[in-house]
Amino acid sequence: MIIGFTYDLKEDYLKAGFSQEEAAEFDGPATIDGIQQALEALGHNVDRIGHVKALMQRLVRGDRWDLVFNICEGVHGSGREAQVPALLEAHGIPYVFSDVLVLSLTLHKGMAKHVVRDLGIPTAPFALVDSPGALAAVNLPFPLFVKPVAEGTGKGIGSSSLVHDRAGLESACQERLQKYGQSVLVETFLPGREFTVGIVGTGSTARVIGLMEVVWQDREGPGIYSYDNKAHYEERVRYGVPEKGLFEACSEVALAAWRGLGCRDGGRVDLRLDAGGVPHFLEVNPLAGLDPVHSDLPILARLHGIGFGELIRMILDEALARMDGQVSKTTGRPSPAREPDPGSGGSRRVLVLHSPLPVDAPPDELDVLEQVAFFREGLAGPAWQLEVAPFPSGLDALQQMLTAGQPDVVINLTETLLGQGRLVHLAPSLLEALGMPFTGCSSEAIFMTSNKLIAKSLMRAGQIPTPSSFTRQQLLQGAEVPVADYLVKSVWEHASFGLHEDGPMLFRGKDPLLQAMNALPGMDTSWFAEQYIDGREFNLALLGPAADPMLLPVAEMCFSYPPGKPRIVGYKAKWEPGSFEYKNTFRRFDIPEADRGLLDDLRQLARRCWDLFGLNGYARVDFRVDATGQPWVLEVNANPCLSADSGFVAACREAGLSAGEVAERIVDHSCRPANKS
Repeated sequence: MIIGFTYDLKEDYLKAGFSQEEAAEFDGPATIDGIQQALEALGHNVDRIGHVKALMQRLVRGDRWDLVFNICEGVHGSGREAQVPALLEAHGIPYVFSDVLVLSLTLHKGMAKHVVRDLGIPTAPFALVDSPGALAAVNLPFPLFVKPVAEGTGKGIGSSSLVHDRAGLESACQERLQKYGQSVLVETFLPGREFTVGIVGTGSTARVIGLMEVVWQDREGPGIYSYDNKAHYEERVRYGVPEKGLFEACSEVALAAWRGLGCRDGGRVDLRLDAGGVPHFLEVNPLAGLDPVHSDLPILARLHGIGFGELIRMILDEALARMDGQVSKTTGRPSPAREPDPGSGGSRRVLVLHSPLPVDAPPDELDVLEQVAFFREGLAGPAWQLEVAPFPSGLDALQQMLTAGQPDVVINLTETLLGQGRLVHLAPSLLEALGMPFTGCSSEAIFMTSNKLIAKSLMRAGQIPTPSSFTRQQLLQGAEVPVADYLVKSVWEHASFGLHEDGPMLFRGKDPLLQAMNALPGMDTSWFAEQYIDGREFNLALLGPAADPMLLPVAEMCFSYPPGKPRIVGYKAKWEPGSFEYKNTFRRFDIPEADRGLLDDLRQLARRCWDLFGLNGYARVDFRVDATGQPWVLEVNANPCLSADSGFVAACREAGLSAGEVAERIVDHSCRPANKS
């Protein structure tokens, strides 16, 4: 892929007569070289463009790029950070980081605080002063904090920013109005600790990669993260990782602000605690500094075990994920996420095929993007060349895509098609018809396990214990339903689809079961009743070839639920981090020695399921164990989820396997269908 690289080189502006402070936001050679080296290490060709005027000249000349990595700060106006993105958008060229609207909005700290405040996110009370005459309207209790409304890198912030009376306020505001020629932000001073939160991702996929506290080495009075302190941070500031409780509270506020403002790909949110210890939004940095050594975001990443190259990869991956499946308007070629690398040499070419995602995809569908990231991370390096694409709705389109590209193997991450799990077997069926090797289980195994009624019928025939069940039709035809509690489950959908904790989850008797099924969407055949096994829950993951899989450590799902609440891993417990169920459901591998016999039984049953369904590559079997110690197989998951917090990946970590080892094993044990004759 050809990546254009736009930046403002600090030395150029110093030669043009800018002062050190005026050029503070621009980047030095170490930053430019570091980013270029990181991008090239990922296998991309980097074309240095430079500042906005250089970009204009290149565009007029007709130059185009598959993607632009933009860190330009700009020079003039409150929309200066948005100038490069605006030009790129006008020419249909994709770029990394936030768009024109976000960069213009967030550069103006007052406008950003208006939006954040209206979203209900804590931020200090504030006022904007655009002239000395406007000072009379400021009616906030002292002490106050004063800074220019549209500067970065601590410019305009110093000891005089903290004011305790009207005279100090007037002096501080007049000084900044005159020096910076822009409005001044006046806000209530927050006396607590200061943090910066690193974020990677866009919208619902955004995630916190780390939290860093700014601590002053010799603190007398309130610390101020000023331009001077930032320039001399090694002597004056130390950085630390705060306690877990603050990490969670700060992460919640930062993510809400990041998503609410519409930021993309990567950056920072700065927070400060009030007198009561509540995190408050200060400002967002959607175009955060990326000096490999001195900038806050790389420092924060290092504190959390993320190297500079990995940080750049994570940010770039988020930009590419936004563009998957699109076609470049500038070159007519596939989007950067699918553009082949001409310098790949003898590397193995891998196509990652995932479910198509609508704009309003729920969390259980968006999770497939984490699985894409799992393979991006696991198969990073010169030995692999990854391309990513959603499974298209037209079969001809997929055949054309595959025959044109001839990948060595397809990583099959399709879980739904047209939003329906019942179509999950179509992608591997087509790959088999095309004679393409692909990861995971065969279409037949996926079909048999994705339909829970078929799976349960086969397990009963194979003498594998599974809870009793009834279809809607059987209930209508007068089937005898033993007195017991039953769940209503989806026939085709997985990921706890339909198991919502907001209403009743257990039903007893034929009529309540029919009423529950009739209230759910879909066809009459979409739901069935399964007896609830009141006991312990386990899962066991398997990894390897069809003939000899590796049995990974057994995990037990534990519940800190009040008496009377069914111990069920429902939808909230899997997908809603803020919910009671999510916070009180956890996984453990330290199962007591007294359960050794039970674990042996679970391993034997899991291997029998593997053989019965002809599984391959990777799978997971879920169990409940009743009060007598009898295990029951709930579900067999062919091609289970590979997100970072999934049961399968957790079991791999427990077994000491890295993401790279797991990804390579899955690829090495691909299905190899016979080629078409």
